[in-house]
Order: sequence, then structure tokens, then C-alpha cells
Amino acid sequence: TTPSQSLQLLMVMLPYMPLVCTVAIFAAMLHVHDRFGPPAAAPIILNGLMIGALYGFSQVFDNSLHHLMMIGVAVVVAGVIQIMWSMHALRRIGWYTSDTSAAKSEMRTMMRRTIPMILALGTLQINTLLDGLIASWPTVFGSSFFGLEYPLPEGAMGSLSWAQRLYQFPLGVFGIAVATAIYPLLAKQSRDNDTFAATMKRGLRLVVFIGLPASAGLILVRNPLASAVFQGVNFTSQDAILVGSILLGYAPAVWAYSMTQVLTKGFYAKDDAMTPVKVAMFCVALNLILNITLIWTPLRTAGLAWSTAICAVIQVSILMVYIRK
Repeated sequence: TTPSQSLQLLMVMLPYMPLVCTVAIFAAMLHVHDRFGPPAAAPIILNGLMIGALYGFSQVFDNSLHHLMMIGVAVVVAGVIQIMWSMHALRRIGWYTSDTSAAKSEMRTMMRRTIPMILALGTLQINTLLDGLIASWPTVFGSSFFGLEYPLPEGAMGSLSWAQRLYQFPLGVFGIAVATAIYPLLAKQSRDNDTFAATMKRGLRLVVFIGLPASAGLILVRNPLASAVFQGVNFTSQDAILVGSILLGYAPAVWAYSMTQVLTKGFYAKDDAMTPVKVAMFCVALNLILNITLIWTPLRTAGLAWSTAICAVIQVSILMVYIRK
């Protein structure tokens, strides 16, 4: 698509942003009441309507842009249905009231903690963003870097993004899911250290039990996996090997990415928002230094992945020391 066509598609899909934010708030309300099924099922609505629009209108529109627009409309319709689905799940909880006076102090507390929570929980995303910015330098600024030839090729950003999709699959399916499910329980047990510690240990064991085999599996099948998922007319076997080499850097720390999610939620349950933020800021700075250093080594683009993985392990190690206190 051209930039103008992308802008049109963005305009069509923009209403989905407030819709999905509302769905996320409803999901948090359901989690507090130990209702995890309805929020987990909500993405199925989005995926189902997108797939339906993709195949249902394939023979209707000759113009690919019009077809894309219908998929965008399907996304917005899915957002409306997701809200209706969430409200249906909330109907027995008694969640709505016109009296908001009792919630004002809690709302101020929540807003005060929002930015620290974004920083701490988003460390992996921030590091991924830094990886992408560094990989995009040849495309945005050219092949030179202050008079030196930049070590990454122009397609580095694409290879990095494809590798990220592969390692984020087990993280999203298992690691973040465990952290989401365990947080309400940790919050309820925050005043009982023994029970809190037992739940935290069980959650960490669970993500390690899943994360270590996931790391090993991604390392072993990295090249065949990249070929099976991406290889086609414009994605060659050499591209698959390149993506596999980058995935080799990300994969060893899948367990660490997952543990970070659980540990950070544990600090929030204990009303300690600043400790994970300080650790996160340190790891982001370290990741930037390693990124700039490792891309000049033979690792090249894979150095960005190894940097993220190393920082994730360091972050988990520091959080484990502090959570014991």
C-alpha cells in the first residue's frame, strides 16, 4: 500500500483504539473477580471477524484496497462486539454505580502508579523498540554512521521483526498469561508473607517449567520454524537462516522474559512500584550500550537479540534478589 492508502486504513481502524482500551479495563475488572475465561475469549472475536472479512470478501472486491478497508471495518465491528461480550460477562458482578466518591482516592493512587507500571512491565517492549530503531538506521538515515559504514544491512529491521514474532509466541501464550492470572491472587495475599511467597514460588516454577523447554525448542528448530512460517516467493531459504540466527539470540531467555512478568506483578501486589522501575531503567540503559557495541561484532543484527536476552537475565536476577526481601 502507498502512504495515502495506509493513512486511509488507519482512519478506518482508529475507532478500535478506544474500544480495545475499554475492553482491557473490563478484562481487569473480570480478573479481580477471578473471571479469566471471558477476557481470554475476547481476542477470538477479533481474529474470527478478521479472517471472515479476509475470505468472505475475497471474491467481492477486485481492488485490494477496498478489501483491506473491509478488514479494517471488521476490526472496528469486532471491538464493539468485544465490549458487548465483556459487559455480558460483568452483568452478575454489580460493577456499575453512579456514586464515584468512594473511588476517587483509589483512582488517584492508580493514576500515580500507572507510569511506573508501564516502565517496569514494558522493559522488554522498550528494549525491542530500541532494537528496531537501531536496526532501522540504514533505511532511515542511510548506510553511513558518522563517517563509518553502518554494520547492519537495509533489511535488518524486517529480519529482526520476524524473529521477534517467533519468540513472542510462547511468551504471550504462557508467560504473560500466568502473570495475569496470578496477580489478583498475589494482591489478596500481600499481607501474608508466607502465603504470598508460596504463591510467588509456584508461579515462578510454572513459567520456568514452560519457558525452559520453549527456549530449548526454539533454539533447536529455529531454522525449520522460520522456513515453515515465513518462507515463500519473496522470503528465501537464506532469509530463513538469517531469521534463525537472530532467533538464536532471543530464544535462550524466554524463561527470563516470563519470570520478569511474574516478579514485577509481585512487587505491585506488595505496593512497591519503584523497585522494578529502577531495575528496568538500568536494564534499558545496559541494553542500549550492548546494542551499540554488539552490532559491530560478527553477530551484526543478531547482536541486538543477544543484548535483549542478556538484559532480561540480568533483570530477573536483580528482581529475584529484591523480591526475597
